[in-house]
Amino acid sequence: MKYTVENLKHLRQGLGLCTAEYAEAQGLEKVTEPWKEKVKDGQYSDCLSIGPDKGTRYVWTLNGRVKMFQYGEYTLFDNEAERDAYRAQRATERAEEAKRNKLIARLTADLKSKSTEELEQLVAKLN
Repeated sequence: MKYTVENLKHLRQGLGLCTAEYAEAQGLEKVTEPWKEKVKDGQYSDCLSIGPDKGTRYVWTLNGRVKMFQYGEYTLFDNEAERDAYRAQRATERAEEAKRNKLIARLTADLKSKSTEELEQLVAKLN
């Protein structure tokens, strides 16, 4: 399963992360301004990022403390295979996006060299 910062919560210093389900099941209280007050036992704060990608993280879940596999600063997975499949999917998407951006850049450069009349004719053809 994929977990993002929206489904994860920070516990007090030293305890790390937990899932939203864990926080609810434990009856933990939400600290709304963690930058003003420290998160204490029995409390949690929203997770803005997991931190640098160190490969794995331990997270408190309804099944206890489990090892999860990290992808970037915002995403965790239950197992390595899911993470690796997501990594391959994202690499494909990034490659396609890079190819598309290069084509757009070429078109933009070509359009900048055209006169106003040529651009008007081109727009007329598009409509």
